[in-house]
Amino acid sequence: MRISTAWGQQTTLSAMLNQQARLSTTQQQLAAGIKNLTPSDDPVAAKKVLDLNQGIERTEQYIRNVSVAESRNTLEETVLDSAEELYYRAQEITVAARNAPLSDSDLQSYKKDIDMIIDNLASLANTRGPNGEYIFSGDLSKKEPVVYNPVTESYDYEGGLNQRKIAIDVTNQVADGELASNVFFGVDSVSDAVIATDDSKRSVFDTLKALSNALSGKYEVPKATLTGNSFLKYGADYSAGAVTFDLEVDNNPPVANATDTITIAAANYTNIKDLVDAVNDGITASSSLSGKVVAHVEGNYIEFDSLTEGADSFIKISDDTDGVLTDFGFTDGQSEQSINIGASMTSKNPLGISYLTSPEQFQLVGSNGEIVDITLNTDFADEQAVVNEINVQIAAAGHAGIMGANLANNGVSLELHSISAGGASSIQIQATHGRFLRDTGFEERQTARIFDSESGDILEDLGAALDKLINAKSDVGGRVKILTNQTNQHEDFILNMKTVLSDIQDLDYAEAISRFETELLSLQAAQKSFAKVQGLSLFNYL
Repeated sequence: MRISTAWGQQTTLSAMLNQQARLSTTQQQLAAGIKNLTPSDDPVAAKKVLDLNQGIERTEQYIRNVSVAESRNTLEETVLDSAEELYYRAQEITVAARNAPLSDSDLQSYKKDIDMIIDNLASLANTRGPNGEYIFSGDLSKKEPVVYNPVTESYDYEGGLNQRKIAIDVTNQVADGELASNVFFGVDSVSDAVIATDDSKRSVFDTLKALSNALSGKYEVPKATLTGNSFLKYGADYSAGAVTFDLEVDNNPPVANATDTITIAAANYTNIKDLVDAVNDGITASSSLSGKVVAHVEGNYIEFDSLTEGADSFIKISDDTDGVLTDFGFTDGQSEQSINIGASMTSKNPLGISYLTSPEQFQLVGSNGEIVDITLNTDFADEQAVVNEINVQIAAAGHAGIMGANLANNGVSLELHSISAGGASSIQIQATHGRFLRDTGFEERQTARIFDSESGDILEDLGAALDKLINAKSDVGGRVKILTNQTNQHEDFILNMKTVLSDIQDLDYAEAISRFETELLSLQAAQKSFAKVQGLSLFNYL
């Protein structure tokens, strides 16, 4: 094989350039701090690095989600703490008003306190977060959740139906807040009026409004009410044709109830207000129902109210032929019967039924001094017959509108009650002859006042409202704890992934610097030897 001078020079130059390329690569690694400068350097490692970086970015997004949810829940927890203080203050006022002899000015002062509590509570329920969204509105976070309804003179819930949830990892979501409907509305009530007309539930706002009225000597006489359970914020489409349903109101035997068919004109009703207006137009067009019943907006639902107060108030909805009742959230034939309000007291002992040989006489006294003398001087078939006789004698005295008698829930005791038309009322029992009071367990001059009955119910309802609030606080606190733990888990996970990522891609500086020095020395030696060889010539020896 023949070796030319040109070939020797090219071989030496190529080796020197390769050494320079290796040195350059090492320099770039040192500058970047990573082993593989391009995916082609190590495709398997490059894929692992890509997966790890995506995992880190995804987990960091979960941490940001957790931070948002934690911030909203923490704010909500603070708001609920403030609401809890208002509940306790309302309870204190109720107890004080029940147990202390108070002047009218004292009662009015307490009323102002309660009215301020209602306003403050509504303001807390409408708290906004840092981004301007209502924290108690759920999935309608731009909509004010608690709104005063001037028609019903109470507060309605107009927020969303569902809690908003935020993903905090691949499989778990956490609510970023409670719904005002689950905190301030739907509170279990012991009030007979609420049990009869509102499915045994009312909002804390209605409870406090009842207390405010009672402190001023006013009481709301219940009316029969039917509320649908379909979310109608966006109305209903009846553009295909007019639809109908039937309403029946005012149960006052032997007078026949008022009944008629209501027609909703054909149209596409895009919101609940327009839909309710159309229903009321149909009611107004009925000569038998106009002025006796009305429909109105109750939050995002439709509600029908009889305009008659007390026990004669009745309402029934029927005929789902066109599907209106289903659309509105009623069952076919759904009805409601109201009751009278007033003070009541119940005998401790069972009511006797034999008075032929030992007649009994006692008096019932109304709130304005009305007196009814009751005489029992015969034997009765059962306890209900005794109650019926007492009511007959009350009616004969012309006072059936202010007092009455019932058989207690146990079926054997006597319940005496006053009847209120919206103002203060009371009933008192006192003996005139015999042992009736002693035998039945009433005390002499025992008196039941509507304020005592109403405030007692309110006190229990406030306790139920407080329990509901505390449960909501517990849920919020539980979520905050979960979010804190999740943040710690995510941070640990990111740390582990970054450790693995570092093992895969980070440069070993000690090894790289040693290699750099070796490659640099080799390059310098190659350059010097190349220069020396380039200077060799046979003419130098001639």
